[in-house]
Amino acid sequence: MPDSRAHVDPIDRVERIDLIQGDITRLDVDAIVNAANESLLGDGGVDGAIHRGAGPQLLAVCRTLGGCPTGEARITAGFRLPARHVIHTVGPVYRGTERDAELLCSSYRSSLALAAEQARTLNVCQKAEKSGTDRGKTNVYRTNADHRLMAFGLFSGFGDHVSLYLLGTTPDEAYIDEARQFYSWAGAFCSRLPPRYRGLATTLEKLADGFGVYHEVLGHMAAHHMDLMERLSPGQTWHLEHEATKRRCRRSRRT
Repeated sequence: MPDSRAHVDPIDRVERIDLIQGDITRLDVDAIVNAANESLLGDGGVDGAIHRGAGPQLLAVCRTLGGCPTGEARITAGFRLPARHVIHTVGPVYRGTERDAELLCSSYRSSLALAAEQARTLNVCQKAEKSGTDRGKTNVYRTNADHRLMAFGLFSGFGDHVSLYLLGTTPDEAYIDEARQFYSWAGAFCSRLPPRYRGLATTLEKLADGFGVYHEVLGHMAAHHMDLMERLSPGQTWHLEHEATKRRCRRSRRT
């Protein structure tokens, strides 16, 4: 029986709306919505204030998103803002036409839908925030992105039951986008660390930009070059496991 929740409009899920008068850059909330332009590179007004409050890391991440068409939305970390996330949406230059109304409505719906889709990342983001340091945030986002990359690339060919065990769901496009976003955030926080971390920051940015390519490369490796266990005899397998166990024991004694 189909799940009727899959067809619920995101606006219909809103149970309560509060009106708050104040400075949006000082709100300590899960996400704020930015009235952005299509470039996502900042402008005047609220858009400029949010970019100034978030710091240069927000602009660096927005440059990787490739803009945003009118009526759609994108999400980033809040960086130096009290808000954990910023949802950037582009509304039309409203002149009262039917098309303007459609695009304006679409920008609201896109923002709410994106917030709903990103709700499952909340635990990861909370862990990153609780770490309290740029290094801690880098490690949290990087670890979760690495986990998804390995799961998508190396284990997706072994059946959905493996993906369900590793991820809690099958590796759909939304989870791939989530992993790409985690790498992007990890790279942004890593760029704020001392100069010796510049190489890692560059690598994380490349992983964010080329996640789909690396995912396919790992999938190819898993399918064609990782059948070593099938070619080893039981005796050879036992020997490798025995040596690995001894090395782990030696490392444990040293620590």
